[in-house]
Amino acid sequence: MNTQSEPITSYQYGNIFYKLLWHDKNTFRKMIFVFIPFLLISIFIIVLMNSDVFTFKLSDDQIKSGVKYFGIFDDLTNSFVLVYQLFFIYFASGKFLSYLGNHMRYFETQSMSDSHVAQKTAKGWRIAVLIFSLIVGVGAGTYFILNAHFASLAQPQVIYWYSRVGTGIVYFGALICFTLSMSTHFFSSIVVYMFLICRYRKRNFKESTEQEESERLKEIKSCCTLSMFFGFYSLISVATVFYSDIRAAGNYNVDFGLAGYSGGIVLIVTIFLATLYFGSIYIARYYIVNDYAKKVKMEKDDTEFPFNIDIGKVLVFIVSTVLPAITPWLQSML
Repeated sequence: MNTQSEPITSYQYGNIFYKLLWHDKNTFRKMIFVFIPFLLISIFIIVLMNSDVFTFKLSDDQIKSGVKYFGIFDDLTNSFVLVYQLFFIYFASGKFLSYLGNHMRYFETQSMSDSHVAQKTAKGWRIAVLIFSLIVGVGAGTYFILNAHFASLAQPQVIYWYSRVGTGIVYFGALICFTLSMSTHFFSSIVVYMFLICRYRKRNFKESTEQEESERLKEIKSCCTLSMFFGFYSLISVATVFYSDIRAAGNYNVDFGLAGYSGGIVLIVTIFLATLYFGSIYIARYYIVNDYAKKVKMEKDDTEFPFNIDIGKVLVFIVSTVLPAITPWLQSML
């Protein structure tokens, strides 16, 4: 069976920008897709340059009285992590979710019955994830902005950088909510797709030995591996945010929410979500190796390491994501 001949446009799982501007679109629209995150960050930089964030200096009297300036580059969360997370999530969520979704169609179309129900269920889950992501992204972004605002007001001896940007703070807040919404959508989608893979396991599949079907299963296994590394990247970002807040509390005596009791709660929630995320990927891959492979009569090496990591893909991922993520840590030590 050649599943590639079937229309796939309506099954693209990537973010809305990828669907509208990249998939099966002309070169001009693809250029717009690539340009969007650069435009968003450029506007952010313009907002900063139109204020005195970069040039602000304390007066001699302020220095003598112990006042400190918490600059943009002291705020690792909102300078390095925000910018890099935006670029990474924007491009990864578009291409990777679409790629994973395209291969997941194999499980939907190979069902001997009710393939339409499987596709409709998957669409319902995608809509639910989108709504959930918007609620979490906007809610969490608003909370962190307000918390940082009141934390800076509570410490009169510290001048916080975003008190210098005026109305530009509105755009800054929107950028945070946008990035958090996309991040929530990306990782939530992966969990849901892994759940669907496990759910499709209960269906009866047509037996086939076609090379294409074997290759598709291998591709989904690779998706599981990449999803694991995306999760590790996210943990690096979370660790950097914690470090930034702890550093701010130690050097400026300002609590932005993660250096005290609330930070412990966030840490517990992070551990729970990480367990859910990595657990769903591991279980889905286990089913792929031990169940689906047998149903389509795909040869499987029983001695295969559980994640059979492709070193080439790992190196590409490290160079493109992990190394830039380390930049905030190095910057803070200078």
